[in-house]
Amino acid sequence: MEVRKAYAFFLPWSIDIPGGVNHVVKNLIAEFRESGEYRPILIENHWPSLDPYVLESHPDFARIRIRMRPLDNTRLRVPLMYLLTLPRALWRLKRLLGAHKICVVNVHFPGLDALTWTLLRALRLGEFKVILSFHGSDIRAAYETRGWSRTVFRLLMRQADAVVSCSEGLQREVLAIEGRARGYVIRNGIDEVRFLGRAACSLEAMPFRMEEQIILNIGRYEFRKGHDLLLQAFRSVVERRRHVHLVIVGTKGPEFERTRALVRRMDLSPYVTLHHDLPHAAIPDVLRSADLFVLSSRWIPGRIGEGFPVALLEAAAAERPVVTTSTCGAAEIVEDGVSGRVVPLENADALAAAIIDMLENPERARRMATNLKQRALRDFTWKRACNDYHSIVSV
Repeated sequence: MEVRKAYAFFLPWSIDIPGGVNHVVKNLIAEFRESGEYRPILIENHWPSLDPYVLESHPDFARIRIRMRPLDNTRLRVPLMYLLTLPRALWRLKRLLGAHKICVVNVHFPGLDALTWTLLRALRLGEFKVILSFHGSDIRAAYETRGWSRTVFRLLMRQADAVVSCSEGLQREVLAIEGRARGYVIRNGIDEVRFLGRAACSLEAMPFRMEEQIILNIGRYEFRKGHDLLLQAFRSVVERRRHVHLVIVGTKGPEFERTRALVRRMDLSPYVTLHHDLPHAAIPDVLRSADLFVLSSRWIPGRIGEGFPVALLEAAAAERPVVTTSTCGAAEIVEDGVSGRVVPLENADALAAAIIDMLENPERARRMATNLKQRALRDFTWKRACNDYHSIVSV
C-alpha cells in the first residue's frame, strides 16, 4: 500500500514537557490524523540523538527525534560549529525527508536553528514547504537579537513559504521584524469534547465556603500574567463584596514566591488560594467550580504578552463568564459587553469594576458566557485551524 505524504511538526523540545505550544501541536496532530489528508509526523530536537531516532511508528503517525545544533551569537564557537557540522546535518535531514515522504515541515516556536530546514530546500536537497508558526515568546525573543543573528532571522522569515501567527496582534509584531514575510493568521482552537472529557480533579479540597463566589485565574506565575495587577483589583472587590475567593492556578514560575508574599502583604490570605502545577487534565473541573474567569495578562509589543490566549477558549467551552485585559489576541475572542468584559491594560480599577459588574449581574454574565461559548465553538476550533494549515500547503 502506498504511503501517504507526511506533514511534519517540528518542536525544539520534547512534546512531553507541559506548555501551551505543546498543547497546540498535540491538538493539531490529532486533527491531522482525523482528516487523513496527510500523515502527521512529530520531529523533536533531541541533542543526544546522533541520527534520527524513531520513538513511535504507526501507519498514521510517527514520532522522531533528531539532533539539531543550536545557532546563536552568544559565543563565536557556536556559529562556527554550526557551519562545520552543517553538511552532515543536511545529509541526515535529506534522508529523513525521503524515508518518510515529508512534503511540509511546520516549525513551531522557531529559532535560528530552523535555518537548517530552509537551507536544505534552498540547496535543492528536498522538495518540501517550510512553515514557521509563532506563538508569542518566540517572536519576542527574536526582538532581542542583534547584528548577524537578526539578519539571519529575517532571512529565515523571508525564505519560509509561510509565517503563521496565532492572532492579528501577534502578526503585527512578526511583520514588524520582517515585513516581506508571507504572513498568515491561524488562530488556536478548542475541541469541546476533547477538552471537557479530560480526567476530573476538582477544587473540593480547597478552603471555600458555600456562599463564596469563586474568581479563577489560570496562568504561569510570571510577570506577563499580571497577577500583581489582579491582586490589586481583587482587593477592591473584597472591599465591596466580602463573600468572594480568588483562585490562581499555574505552573510554578519565577513570580510564585513574590505573588504569595504580595497576598500576605495585602492581607488577602483568607480570600486567595494559590495553586501550582496542576495537570492540564484538571482544568475543566477547575473551571466548572468557578463563577468567573479573569485573565489579567500584560502586553508590551515586542517584549511580553500573550499570543492567542487559549485559556479564554477553555473558559468559553466550560461556559464561564469572562473578564480579560486587552492583551494580545483577547479582543479577537471576547467582544466587550456581548461575550464578556474587556478592560484596558494595566488598569486595576477598571479590572475591579468589571469583576464587580459581572458578579453583581449573574444573569447578564451567564448570557455573555453563552454567547462566548457559541462563538468559540463556531470560530475557534482545532478543525478550522487544521483546515487553514491545509490551505497554506495547497497555495
